[in-house]
Amino acid sequence: MKKKNTTFLFILIFLVIFTLIFQFSVWDSFAQIRTEVGKSNGWREIRFNINTHSGPNWCASGRYFVVGGWGGTGIRLVDISSGDIQEITNNVRHRNPSCSHGGRYIFFTDSLPGEYKNLYVYNAKTKEIFSIYSLGEPLPVIKLDEPLSPSGKYLIGPDNWKDQITLPGGEIVTIVPIREIVEIDKPIGNFRIEWSLDSGRLYLLNVSSQILFIRDLKSNNQKIVQLKIGGFEVTKIKPSPNDSRLYINAVSDEKKVANLYVMDLKNPEETPKLFIENVFDFDIDSYGTFVFSRIYRGINHIHNHLYLADSSGGVSFINRYFFFNWPIIPHISRDGKAIAFWQKLKADQKVITVLVRDNK
Repeated sequence: MKKKNTTFLFILIFLVIFTLIFQFSVWDSFAQIRTEVGKSNGWREIRFNINTHSGPNWCASGRYFVVGGWGGTGIRLVDISSGDIQEITNNVRHRNPSCSHGGRYIFFTDSLPGEYKNLYVYNAKTKEIFSIYSLGEPLPVIKLDEPLSPSGKYLIGPDNWKDQITLPGGEIVTIVPIREIVEIDKPIGNFRIEWSLDSGRLYLLNVSSQILFIRDLKSNNQKIVQLKIGGFEVTKIKPSPNDSRLYINAVSDEKKVANLYVMDLKNPEETPKLFIENVFDFDIDSYGTFVFSRIYRGINHIHNHLYLADSSGGVSFINRYFFFNWPIIPHISRDGKAIAFWQKLKADQKVITVLVRDNK
């Protein structure tokens, strides 16, 4: 009897020690802000333990990204090389951050999702925050990822605003009123907005009606196109860097299948053509390189596969991930050197994963 009790006690002590070591090792790995995971297919994988529910947005290069509130503490700028985090604000309502292409400004809002009312800008040189405008009613946009155009000449704004305003650094920008473009007398839905890379055009998609507005900002002329992708709902649009194509991601409610289509912007009235099948989400860099994700649902998890593609549709595999019921929404840096996405490893483990390409 004594031998059995001794054996039981030994096993119990072993289990307690093992549990403590395991818990400590797991806690320690997530207590670090920056963790090098390894390499795969020419990409280095780095995880950042940052308390946020919002996806990362890249700044001027593939070295810095910015994240907002939604579970965190406000707007933060992250250096992927060192793991250093600069706290821009500490207000959890500050969301939708984006860096200007030159890297001087960080824009953000302080409203709930789908209620874009207030726009602020952080001047990286002076470390000051300025309120640009505040609206009585929200603009009809789902999410404004980039209020300032890549050239820094145009800024998304409200109706009846001044034609031009001056940013804190002295740059003069022209206000682009959204409601004027989408014709306020027509039914207003939620809009997705994309700039062309040289800011020659602005693309606005009415999600509910599938009407695409193409505004030439230099001439102020506008073309309205009814998309023709039967049985599919458009979820995302992105123009090619040279403005010759518009890439359109669309999903079928019946089949739960998403495909990537391409529209010839020289003939936008033509039906968009199928470009890549089974694309959950995608992004494109300044050189026209795509990153896209596909999902495969298992019993208790989701397989997320990441791929690269070129303008001809040639596809190369990057990596596969198993997530706790969470799909990948990839964000590629403008220089194409890094890919970032928000990752939910488990219910209580959320990180931002960054893939850095060594050979670019």
